[in-house]
Amino acid sequence: MPMPRAPALALALLSRGLERISEGHLELRCPDGRVLHFGDPGADLCAVAEIRDERVFGRAVFGGRFMQAPAPPPAREMGPEKQG
Repeated sequence: MPMPRAPALALALLSRGLERISEGHLELRCPDGRVLHFGDPGADLCAVAEIRDERVFGRAVFGGRFMQAPAPPPAREMGPEKQG
């Protein structure tokens, strides 16, 4: 079943931003069954996000607080005492 227009637009805008991932890999599993990949699929640093509710896309693009948090530095930038 296709996604409604508003969430589909939000996903398109979110995808544009995620296409800029230059390190690591993100697999995004959408509620409609699509699986989108961003970044380098062969990277050691990877994450999988399974989205169960398409409203997440709108919140991420148009004001989701979880998108405002800074990302932690990659492991290679942390000292050995902080790697765990």
